[in-house]
Amino acid sequence: MTETSTTITPKGTTPLRNSVWNALGSTMLGLNTFILLMLVSRFFDVATVGAFGIALTTAQLLYFVGLFGVDNYQMTDFKEQFSFSGYYWTRIITSSLMMVICLIAVVISSGEPQKSLFILLLTLFYLLNLIGDLYQRLFFQKNRLDMSGKALFFRTAFSSL
Repeated sequence: MTETSTTITPKGTTPLRNSVWNALGSTMLGLNTFILLMLVSRFFDVATVGAFGIALTTAQLLYFVGLFGVDNYQMTDFKEQFSFSGYYWTRIITSSLMMVICLIAVVISSGEPQKSLFILLLTLFYLLNLIGDLYQRLFFQKNRLDMSGKALFFRTAFSSL
């Protein structure tokens, strides 16, 4: 006897709605870096753009330290093997590690105050995204792909503004 599994779609959601919001959220995330770099390069000199580009890259790498790969486990933990508080505290620890490394990067680049400020501000920007990401993955885990996509879209859109 084989066991079959069925996916239960929450009331009010459809596969098309889920796909559309996930596509919009992913597109906004992809455009975020492009828009930031485009605006900075449009209004500032080459030295500022270079410092911003290095700081943005540093902050994005630190974002991955904050994620620590736990987001992949959280959003696929459909049986809720681990509690949300476990994911929350893991995110607190990895985000703290991210900020410690950020402060080290700021100290290393202390001879360049503009770059140091950019690194600090952009890392704080990504820290806020880490908090939003925690709840976005919870929506995904609860099979609310539409809410996950909406959270990604609006979180990225508002933080870009």
